[in-house]
Parts: sequence; structure tokens; C-alpha cells
Amino acid sequence: MTLNNVKWISIAVITAFLLSGLWYALLAQRLDQLHSATTITPPARSQLSTVFVELIRNAILCGSLLYLIRRVKLATWQQGIAFALLLWLGFPVILLTGSIFHEHVPVGVAAIHAGDWLIKLLALTLLLRVGNRSH
Repeated sequence: MTLNNVKWISIAVITAFLLSGLWYALLAQRLDQLHSATTITPPARSQLSTVFVELIRNAILCGSLLYLIRRVKLATWQQGIAFALLLWLGFPVILLTGSIFHEHVPVGVAAIHAGDWLIKLLALTLLLRVGNRSH
């Protein structure tokens, strides 16, 4: 892995962490309302463990995205948006609709999570594409 890869993955990891943090901060009250209306009670976790897990998850996501972006050779930002939307529909949306159907996760909860994934995939795909245009 080159220094350029490490730099752009690090920037993308921090971006993903901040975007998700902002997204869930803005929707925390609604998410709490949705959770309180169901039997779903998220487990209590320390802030430190949450930050650690999210940074690891985002690092894996960003590394995977960088690999895919290089493999498909996205030439334009429009292709980047189309690629991110395809990933979003093919993975988080499919997983979340399965959670709604099979596990009775409230639609509102799944929609909040889907929004987080949409913002993250769009931003990270464009960011990582810009950082790796020469490859």
C-alpha cells in the first residue's frame, strides 16, 4: 500500500466517521422515538468502544471502496455517483429491507440507516476517486 493510499484512506475514514456522527446526531431524537416504540433496545456501549469499532468499520469500507474504484476505473464524477448508488442499492438497501421483512425492524429505523449509507457511499466514492485519479 502506497503512502498516497494511506493518506486518502485516512481522510476517507475520518470523513465517514464525521458524516455518520453528524447524521445520527441530527436524527438521534427520531431514532430514540422509533426504538422506544418497539422492543428493539440498542445495547449500552462505551463511547470509546463505539469510536474504535466505527473507525475500524470505516477503514474496511474505505479500503474496499478504493480497491473497487481502481478496478472499475471510474473516469468521471458522474460515474462515481452512479457507482455509489449501485453499491447502495445492491448492499445496504438489500440488507435493510431484509431486516424490515424478516426481523421486523421499523421502516423508519432502516430508513435512517439507509440515509447514512447513502451519504457515506456517495461522499467516500467521490473522495477516493479524486484522491486516486492518477491510478
